[in-house]
Amino acid sequence: MKHLTRLSRLGIQAKITLWIVLCISLTSISLSWYFIEHERAIQIAGLLKLGRALAEDLAKKSEEALVIRDRDALLDLVNKVSQEGDLVYAMIHDDQGALLAQVGAVSLSEVLEKVGEKAASPQDLKEPVAQLIATAATGASLYDIAMPILKKRLARTTTSKEPVTPEYGEMRWETLEERAGTARIGLSLARIHAAIWEREKTSMLLTLAVGGLGIVGSLLVTRFIVKPLRQLAVATKQMGQGDLDLRVEIHSRDEVGHLAQEFNTMAAQLQESYSSLEQRGEQRTRALARSVDELQALGEVSQAVNSTLDLATVLTTIVTRAVQLSRANGGLIYEYDEGKQGFDLRASHDAEGDLIAAVRAAPIPVGEGALGRAATSRAPVQVPDILDERAPILSWARPVLARYGY
Repeated sequence: MKHLTRLSRLGIQAKITLWIVLCISLTSISLSWYFIEHERAIQIAGLLKLGRALAEDLAKKSEEALVIRDRDALLDLVNKVSQEGDLVYAMIHDDQGALLAQVGAVSLSEVLEKVGEKAASPQDLKEPVAQLIATAATGASLYDIAMPILKKRLARTTTSKEPVTPEYGEMRWETLEERAGTARIGLSLARIHAAIWEREKTSMLLTLAVGGLGIVGSLLVTRFIVKPLRQLAVATKQMGQGDLDLRVEIHSRDEVGHLAQEFNTMAAQLQESYSSLEQRGEQRTRALARSVDELQALGEVSQAVNSTLDLATVLTTIVTRAVQLSRANGGLIYEYDEGKQGFDLRASHDAEGDLIAAVRAAPIPVGEGALGRAATSRAPVQVPDILDERAPILSWARPVLARYGY
């Protein structure tokens, strides 16, 4: 579990590099092991083939010399065989285990002790017996290949299985082969082991080289994968800190590019939602502030009404707060006079002196001008353009209002 926890703490680039190098190394080691073992098997098979051929040739050429016990001839034969480079020993002994000829430092008794009964006295009269042994004299592994040396003799046999009598078949001569001794060849595996070791060293160097190239290649490959992911991670962190204007660049159309595109889409949606929330918040703030202003104005008007009986003071307070709440340039309050059938000015705020003087000098009749029409229709009347001749503006009021930019 600790190793898994440590592995989970590694970055994506380190994990991908580790897995790539591991796969390459395992593949390289497996292939190297297979080819080395295959070559080892081929070389050992070749060595055994050579040993069997040498043993068979030695046994065939030693038949006559063994029968007559010609040690010099047998020694010449084993000396000729000793010219083979992998040969450790060559020897000839009779079927009783008596050594007749030998080259090499390995004793016959040691060989017979190592090979066992079957290889010491092979019963097969045609095929050599090969066995892997290790001797004290050489200190290394070698193959002992034993080939029987045959001798021929004439024997009288009958054509019937019954005893030899005139009535049970005729007698005849037959040539029989029987083992007279054994020719032994000892072939060393040192050359093969040395060659295999060289191959193993070469394989290790190649594995290291391939592993190094795998590391470099994986770093280059993972860089193109991890770099966009790191950019996305940084962008996500910055977005979490409030930078909703951030966008990432899209360099590919693969899964990473698709992820970057989805990130940009999400960022745009978040920015739009946040802007909408900000607008709603501002609208609610303005509405709340307006409500507060209206309540404050209502309180001031109520305070003015409760604190004085002077109608002019109350009306002035009302028109002042109305101009402030509506953000108008000025405001007027009129009172209807039934006797005059018109409206007289009673209070004003931020109105120009010339306008006030003109309004006081000429009361507004019912039904005339914007105020007169509003009184008749009992509904608000709005004048978009006072210079429009069709607008409900009194003739004397139009020049004054135009002068002050209303």
